[in-house]
Amino acid sequence: MPQTCSGAAVPGCLRRPGRWRVALLVGLAVGVGVSLRVQAATTWTVCASGCDYSRIKAAIAASTTLDGDTLAIAAGTYTEAGITVDKSLTLQGERAATTIVQAAASRSEATARVFTITRGVTVILRALTIQHGNTVGEGGGIHNSGKLTLNRSTVRDNTADSAGGIYNSGRLILIASTVRGNAARSHGGLFNNRGTLTLTGSTVSGNRARVNRAGGLYNLAGQLTLTDSTVSGNRARYSGGGLYNEQGTLTLTHSTVSGNRVDSGSGGGLWNQGTLTLTHSTVSGNTASGLGGGLYNTNYQLSNYQVTLTLTHSTVSGNAAGKGGGLYNDMGRLTLTNSLIANQPNGGDCVPVWSITSMGYNLDSDSSCQLTAATDRPGVDPLLGPLQDNGGPTLTHALLPGSPAIDAIPWGTNGCGTTYTDDQRGQARPQPAGGACDSGAYEVGVDG
Repeated sequence: MPQTCSGAAVPGCLRRPGRWRVALLVGLAVGVGVSLRVQAATTWTVCASGCDYSRIKAAIAASTTLDGDTLAIAAGTYTEAGITVDKSLTLQGERAATTIVQAAASRSEATARVFTITRGVTVILRALTIQHGNTVGEGGGIHNSGKLTLNRSTVRDNTADSAGGIYNSGRLILIASTVRGNAARSHGGLFNNRGTLTLTGSTVSGNRARVNRAGGLYNLAGQLTLTDSTVSGNRARYSGGGLYNEQGTLTLTHSTVSGNRVDSGSGGGLWNQGTLTLTHSTVSGNTASGLGGGLYNTNYQLSNYQVTLTLTHSTVSGNAAGKGGGLYNDMGRLTLTNSLIANQPNGGDCVPVWSITSMGYNLDSDSSCQLTAATDRPGVDPLLGPLQDNGGPTLTHALLPGSPAIDAIPWGTNGCGTTYTDDQRGQARPQPAGGACDSGAYEVGVDG
C-alpha cells in the first residue's frame, strides 16, 4: 500500500519536514537572498480503511493537501458524486480495471457528474475508471476547465444533456485512454468547446448522441489532434457519427475512423465545417443515410470562413451513404495527395459538388472523384485487403499483391522518403529504402 511520504527519501517516512528543518531552510533562504519552497510534494493514501483518507473528496479538501501532491488511490470502487478538484494534484490509481471512481452504483441511479476540474489547476488522472456520472448540463464523467491529463484511464457509461463522457473548455490530453459507452442528447463522447484536446494512443468507441449530432467527438472552434488513435462504433442521430468539427482545427495522424453511423443526416465518419487534415490515416466502414458516408466537407452558410479538407497518404474505403459514400465535398476546399478513395458499397467514391484539387498519385475506383493530375489513377481497383490488424496501433487496409498503388510514387516526389518516411503503422516508407512509395495509408514491406 502506498504510504504518506515526502517526495524525497526521508528516514521514518515523515509526512512533512520537521520544525527544525523548516527553520533551517528558511534561514538559509533569507541568508542567501533567494526564494525557497520548503514544502516538498507529498503522497497521501486513499483506501477503504487503514490509509490517510477513506474518501477522495476528503483527501482533496484537507488543508494539508497542497498543490503538487499525489493521492494514491488503492484498488476498489469509490462511489462519490460531484468530486471537485480545485488543487493541482495527481490522482493515481493502481489500474483502470481495479480502481473505479463512480457517481452512483449504476448510470440510471446517478444524479451528478463524477469529476469537475476547475480553472487554473493542473491535474493528472492516472490508471482510473470514471463511470456512472449523470448531469443535465455538460460532461457526465468529467467537466474540465483547467489543464487535465488522462493517462491509461477509462471514461465509460456516463450520461449528460451534452457531452456524456467529457466536456473540455481548457486543455485536455488523453494518453493510452478510452472513452466508451457514454451517451447524451448531443455530443455523446467528448465535447471540446474552444479548448485544446489531444489524444495519443487512445480510443473513442461506442458513444451515442441520441437526439442530435457528434456521436464520438465534437470540436467547436478548438484545437483537436488525434495520433495513433481510433474512433469507432459511435452513433449520432443527425450529423457526425464519429467526429464533428465546427470552425475548429482537427488533425488526424496514423489514426483510424471506422464503423461510425449517422441515422438521419450526413458525415457518418467525419463532418467538417472547419480545417480538417488526415495524414497516414484510414476512414472505413462508416455509414450515413444522407451525404458523405466517410467524410462530409461543407462550407454551407459560412461565407467568411474557408473550410478545408486535406488528405495525404490516406485511405477511404468501404463507406456508404445516399450520395458520396466515400466523401461529399459541398463548397469546401478539398486537396488529395497520394491517397486512395475506393470500393464504397453505396453512394460512390466521391460527390465533388465543389472541385477537388489533386496533387497527384491518387486513385479512385469509379472515376467519380474527377481526378485530373497526370499521375492519378481514376477508375482503378487498388486491390485492398479487409480492415484488420496489420501491425501498428490502429487497423488498416493492406495493399494486396498486384495492387496498382504499390510503388506508384517515385522517391523524392510528393514527399516520398523525405517529408513522409513511414506509413500509418509506423512501417518505414518507402520499401526498400530509396525506392518508390505506395499510395494510401499502407506501405507494403519487403522481406528482410
